[in-house]
Amino acid sequence: MEINISSNTNVARAVSRVLPKYELVEIIKKLLRQLKCGKNVELSLLFVDNIAIRKLNKKYRKKDKATDVLSFAPCEAKDFILPYEMLGEIIISVEMAKQQARELNTVLREEILRLLIHGILHLCGYEHENVSKQEGSKMQRMEDKLFELVLRAD
Repeated sequence: MEINISSNTNVARAVSRVLPKYELVEIIKKLLRQLKCGKNVELSLLFVDNIAIRKLNKKYRKKDKATDVLSFAPCEAKDFILPYEMLGEIIISVEMAKQQARELNTVLREEILRLLIHGILHLCGYEHENVSKQEGSKMQRMEDKLFELVLRAD
């Protein structure tokens, strides 16, 4: 598995205080194994502020507002062979995660983990928008299961 994690300078310190990079990589690997994503997958994770995620949300989803997490599946590239199958990219707004953590009366670490799980599930084909209630519930149950799995490991 290839896991790439980066952040813009505005949020790097906040993330590294609650989730050191080495720990985050291990959590991601555990989640991908649980979802049976395979050993040769690549995932990119980017932590940003509300300004950056708002621009991306506007450009790619036509929604001119900040959001908590975005997931992007890769474009198919058939002209060359990669050593890893690109699962996709997850972008998390740390500012939004802080706000939601306060609203939910939880800690930033848990909110970031919840958003990470949510993003990974989208990349693995789970949906909750514009789907049946049953399909949306399926994603929520899996999110809860994975969240418990990660918290038990702490």
